[in-house]
Amino acid sequence: MKVTVENKKGLQKDLKVFIDKKTISGYMDEKYDEIRKDVVLKGFRPGKVPTEILKRQFGKAVYGEVIDKVLKDTTTKALEENKIKPAGQPKIDLKSFGEGKDLEYIITVTELPNIDVSSINKIKVDDYEVKIDNTETDKRIDQIAKSQNNFKEVDEKYAAKTKDLVAFDYKATVDGNDFEGNEGKNTQLVLGKDLFIKGFDKQLEGVKKNDSKKVEVNLPENFPKKELINKKAVFDCKINSVKTPEDVKINDDFAKSSLIFTSSGVFTELILQSNTAFLFINSFFGKFSGKFTSTFLLSFFLTPSNCLSNPLINKSLPSTNCVFFPSFPSKSLPSTVAL
Repeated sequence: MKVTVENKKGLQKDLKVFIDKKTISGYMDEKYDEIRKDVVLKGFRPGKVPTEILKRQFGKAVYGEVIDKVLKDTTTKALEENKIKPAGQPKIDLKSFGEGKDLEYIITVTELPNIDVSSINKIKVDDYEVKIDNTETDKRIDQIAKSQNNFKEVDEKYAAKTKDLVAFDYKATVDGNDFEGNEGKNTQLVLGKDLFIKGFDKQLEGVKKNDSKKVEVNLPENFPKKELINKKAVFDCKINSVKTPEDVKINDDFAKSSLIFTSSGVFTELILQSNTAFLFINSFFGKFSGKFTSTFLLSFFLTPSNCLSNPLINKSLPSTNCVFFPSFPSKSLPSTVAL
């Protein structure tokens, strides 16, 4: 193999690679020897088919596999020998190829630049000590508690009102006709938030468990079926349950129920990514007892919405079954954290 570096334009380089036909022929013979033992042709014993017969039967396929392997191997070797670290996938342009011919091609590659980091040593950084007041801690805990949306079952005669959770099945029609996606099972709405279709949950106020209710709304602008946008739809709803909100008590059970992680490895890996986490951890010691301390910290630092959007955590959430982690020894944490 002969490699020539051409056209040095900044970080972009072209490498001309030449491989003589004798070398290619050697690769071809190796491949024929490899497939010979598996080829069964009438008139020949297994493993005894002549190379010329194999060439006529499988020549093009064998050449394609050989060239693919040669290009991969020689491209890697050419870059390594010339100490080039590519910033992306190299582009290969075949100039000459074919059975019985020399192989010649051009590798076009953008090289990673050499960066002098010695100047970083001259940068001055100010250290700041950050302390968290107990008032801020209590405020944040209270916010988390209010966001939990705990609901309790009520009597069947209870009529739903704003802030209640209503679960229902529905089937919708437009002009009396079904449409794709017109059915839902056990859909849950918190009345008053208007998060489903504008004006929908207002019409569910007053319903009771096992009631049937017709809800009429105009389908929204972002409805998937464009021909149905702004059309009036009738939803036949069967009310499965009505639940009322209840205040969340801030205790160890609350800390445990707030946890959505399934392995301590996830927590450890994520904590290492953020100095801020240590601020929160230190501020919570002593707030809750023993084993639930660190579990509450997780729910404090990483809300459910953040966790589900974070690929590091999301891949670790096969179910809602959770475990808690052993508490951190308080003596291992600083009283202040420098950022």
